[in-house]
Amino acid sequence: MGTVVHSDTHISATTPYYRQTMTAAASQPGRTASRPVVERLRALCLKLPETSERSSWGHPNFRAGKKTFAAFEIIGGRPSIAFRLPPGEVDELVNSKDFFVTPYGRGLWVSLWVDGKIDWKRVDRLLHRSYRVVALKRMLAALDNQPLP
Repeated sequence: MGTVVHSDTHISATTPYYRQTMTAAASQPGRTASRPVVERLRALCLKLPETSERSSWGHPNFRAGKKTFAAFEIIGGRPSIAFRLPPGEVDELVNSKDFFVTPYGRGLWVSLWVDGKIDWKRVDRLLHRSYRVVALKRMLAALDNQPLP
C-alpha cells in the first residue's frame, strides 16, 4: 500500500489515522453520497459509456465496466476526488497545491481536495483521462463517438 506525504504528515493505509478516517467514512455512507460535490461528480462520471457507481469502503466509486476510475473520499476530514492516472501524470499533479497522492494508490492514483473552489472543467478532463486509462476498447470507441456537449 502506498504512503502519502502531506505537509509533514505521513499517511498510510496501515496507520491508525488512515484506518480511523476510513472507518468514520464507512460508518456514514449516506452522508457522503448526498453531498452536492458527489452529485456533480456522479453526473459527470455516469455520462461516460458503460459506467456505474458502487459504494466501497463507505464512499462512492465510479467504474468503467469492472474497473474503478474515480472515487469520492473523506481523507483526514477533508473531501477529495481520486483519479486513476498514469504514473507520470500523478507525479506532475502532486506538485500542485490542491493534489496529493491517494493513500492506497501505489503511485497510480492522485486525489484532488474539493473543499474549496472546484474547477469542474479540470475535474471533467481528469475524469475523461482516468476513464481512458481503465476502459475497454469498445468503451473508448463509444466515448469517441459521443457528440461534444
